[in-house]
Amino acid sequence: MNIIYRFESELPTISGTISGTGAPIGPRVQDDLAFWSGRTEATPDAYETLSRYWEHVGFTDWTPGGTPWSAAWISYQLRDQNFSGSAAHWEYVKSVMQGESPGWKAYSIPKNNGRISLAVGDVLVRARSGSDTATHGDLVYKIENDKAYLAGGNLSDTAKTAKTIPLQNGLATIPNYQVILKKSNGFQPWITAVAWIATLGIGALIWSRSK
Repeated sequence: MNIIYRFESELPTISGTISGTGAPIGPRVQDDLAFWSGRTEATPDAYETLSRYWEHVGFTDWTPGGTPWSAAWISYQLRDQNFSGSAAHWEYVKSVMQGESPGWKAYSIPKNNGRISLAVGDVLVRARSGSDTATHGDLVYKIENDKAYLAGGNLSDTAKTAKTIPLQNGLATIPNYQVILKKSNGFQPWITAVAWIATLGIGALIWSRSK
């Protein structure tokens, strides 16, 4: 079984709509896609750009055309968003699920399809053939005219728009992906509990002093 299917099986069905804050990375991704227009990984002046991707994830044993760079590309685009990047898609999914990317959450797509609100910065991950860790991820970089635009790196040896997903009332039915990573609104139940306890404590103090 591909590892991404196992990860998906561990994620619950969520009642209601799944949403998040998104990440303000649209302009940088579009600039990056503009750079890659007409270029491939074999183009000489692409080497420096590829080097930045790999340096960000701390991977040195790579060669242009010899090492898949789609996960490094995703990680680089999210470099300032508390996203624990990796040279492999399944590894950054695991990092999110283990709480190593603060503010990010993983959701099952099959269990929640049709109730997912896509946002710029969302990462969609799917299984690929070849091995049980072969995976690919694409990044939502634009939402326009009731469509979400996804881009990926190392697609036909370049970075480009991978596909568009239509939205209905802002929600998406997403085919062929298993897990979505979303930047959350930062709500944490324990914060609410602490605030509630603090409020009770202050209230009790005020009441005792008023007697």
